[in-house]
Amino acid sequence: MLIKSLLKEKLINSRNKVRAFFFIIFTYVLFFVFQSLLVPKWNYPDFREYLTKSMSDFRKLKKNSVEAIFLGSSHVGEEISPMQIYIESGVTTYNQGTPLQSTDGSLFLLYETFKTQAPKYVFLDVNSFFLSPKSGEEGRTFLLDSSPLSKEKIRLAVACGNGGGIKANIFSNTENLISALFPLYKYHVNWTKLKKTNFTFDISNSEHMYSTFGFDMYSSYAGEPLLWTDLNDIEYQMLAAMDSPFFDGKINESYVRKLKNTDAVYNNHITNESMIYLKKIKEVCDKKGAILVLSKNPVAMFPNLYRSSWTKSKSSEVKKIASELGVDFLDLQYDFDLGIDYKKDFKDFGQHLNYYGDKKVSSFFASYLKDRCKPSYNQFYSENIEKYNRQVSVALLQLERDFCEYVNLLKNFPDEICVLMAVNDCGIESLTEAEKIALHTIGIESQYFATWPNSFIGIVDNGIVQLDMRSNQSIEFSYNIDDKKIRLMSKGFLQNGGQCSIKINSEEFAICRRGLNIAIYDKKSKTVIDSVCFDFHEKEHEAQRQAHLTHKKLREYMEYLISENMEI
Repeated sequence: MLIKSLLKEKLINSRNKVRAFFFIIFTYVLFFVFQSLLVPKWNYPDFREYLTKSMSDFRKLKKNSVEAIFLGSSHVGEEISPMQIYIESGVTTYNQGTPLQSTDGSLFLLYETFKTQAPKYVFLDVNSFFLSPKSGEEGRTFLLDSSPLSKEKIRLAVACGNGGGIKANIFSNTENLISALFPLYKYHVNWTKLKKTNFTFDISNSEHMYSTFGFDMYSSYAGEPLLWTDLNDIEYQMLAAMDSPFFDGKINESYVRKLKNTDAVYNNHITNESMIYLKKIKEVCDKKGAILVLSKNPVAMFPNLYRSSWTKSKSSEVKKIASELGVDFLDLQYDFDLGIDYKKDFKDFGQHLNYYGDKKVSSFFASYLKDRCKPSYNQFYSENIEKYNRQVSVALLQLERDFCEYVNLLKNFPDEICVLMAVNDCGIESLTEAEKIALHTIGIESQYFATWPNSFIGIVDNGIVQLDMRSNQSIEFSYNIDDKKIRLMSKGFLQNGGQCSIKINSEEFAICRRGLNIAIYDKKSKTVIDSVCFDFHEKEHEAQRQAHLTHKKLREYMEYLISENMEI
């Protein structure tokens, strides 16, 4: 009986241990599933932030397959194309740029890089050198939310918990440290804000990889940036004004911020924290046998509005430091002529370059690396060239402002697109002969636009005109593409002042501004790749778009390119 009792007790204990084990496993899985729901979906196209997937993709690369990496903030992530570099030079690179990347964040990514790669060159953007440690808090949060647990992550979490200070220690701010390592702690309140996107499949876990290799391509444009000379004149005046307590008879807010030593103060000197982390980055590169190169891409935004504005005084500071460290500094704004077009190559009033500018910057680095690295064939990069070129074709279409060139670019999508058109108000009666010919090439008879004011709707599907309708009354038409329901509507100026609509499954894709509104539906990806309006009533006849929606369309097309069912 005693033996039987002991065996029974042992069996019960064993069962309890098994139950406890599975309970722990279940709790662990439940914790991380719940955490993944509440943590912001950095990779979803509705957000401005970079795709988390670009970081997970880097960890999937074949070991020691990358010759160079690029570290830095959005001025790197949005402006340097590894694929463009590979196409032009045969050198494999990866873009490790992330939003608001701080210098300690760059050090973190450098440690992560050398776990799987042995790059010969490490390019470090110098933008973060001039920003206070606290200003990089959001950038650190992104890195922490997007990275697996590691010794380097704990180190960055400690810095994040202490505002990025160099004297940070693990006990200084335990609450911030826990938040950094376990995002659920800070995002638990998000359960009241759950949306459909929170339950969307996280594409960062997909086995497929982006063909951009960390590069976040932008195809929008907005405003005219400053000339380099104006930029430096404004900085000089601003710095001089910061030393005066009064400006135009009022209290000078810049002077007050300077006295308080706040993060809002414009700074043209490298911070102490950045210098310490920069020296650590140099030490790591030397230890691993990599060559560190400092770099800066063009930025032409008002210094008083944008602290990352790039001026000659900042450039001089970096040149001194580069000389002390014995590293090269590539200032692509003041020391090299890339042929940057102020009117076309910036996407947001001079803060960042768009694809036009990105290609010029990437070509520079391709030439630089081609002279220093031995080009080699990489099967994985080569296999992605076609995908990348498809994405570039969409970007070029979205960037084009001239109507005739726009129509010409549509030829890059043979038998794949449906062109949907609707006129709002008027603004189409001033077509040039070249523009009339352009319309005729896609099958639309331009004489329809001779009478003012008109209503007009048109559909060109796979190069075949399905609808070419003009009237002096309001007109509507419905059309089906696969499982999509299309509804077009046009009202000229005399019909209630003019309106138009291009709806696909009840979602509006017309810009709804005066002129010829166009939406390009790609039948393979089942997405709208561009929405544009050409106002021929205006003198320049230039395209009008909504920048944030343009980038969203490009992101959605990129999502399609990596999907499992993609066929090229």
